[in-house]
Amino acid sequence: MLTEIINDMGIKKGDVYQTVVTLAQAFLMVWVRMLMHYMGQYAFLKLFDAPVESITFSWYKLKLKYTYWNFETELLTILMGTLMNTGIFSLLILICHYSQKLIFCFPPLFCKLIAWYGFATCLDFFLILIIDMAN
Repeated sequence: MLTEIINDMGIKKGDVYQTVVTLAQAFLMVWVRMLMHYMGQYAFLKLFDAPVESITFSWYKLKLKYTYWNFETELLTILMGTLMNTGIFSLLILICHYSQKLIFCFPPLFCKLIAWYGFATCLDFFLILIIDMAN
C-alpha cells in the first residue's frame, strides 16, 4: 500500500527534475490548502455579517482579524476552514471520477495535484495548529 501511495504522489527514485517538480507540486498544494482554509473562514464571516478588521497575506500564513459575538460563531468559523478544504477536495475527486468515466481520460499531472491536495487536506488541522503555535 505504501508503494502505491508513493507512486501516486510522484515520489519515486528518479532524476533531480522529477523530484523538484514533485516537491513544487506538494508545496503549491499545501499553500493552496492554506489559502482555501482562510477563504472559507472569510466567506463564512461575511455571510453572517461578522466584522472582518484586516487580512494580512504572507507566504506561510494568512492572518485574518475579525470580531465575533459568541462562542458558536467562533467555533463555526474555525470549522469552516476545514470544511471548505474537504468540500473542494470532494469536488476535485468527483471531477476526476466523472472525467475518467465519461471521457476515459484525466491528465496524470492533475491527478497528482489532487492527491497532494488531499494529503494536505488530511493534515489541514495540524498544519494550521503548527503555524498558529509557532506565531
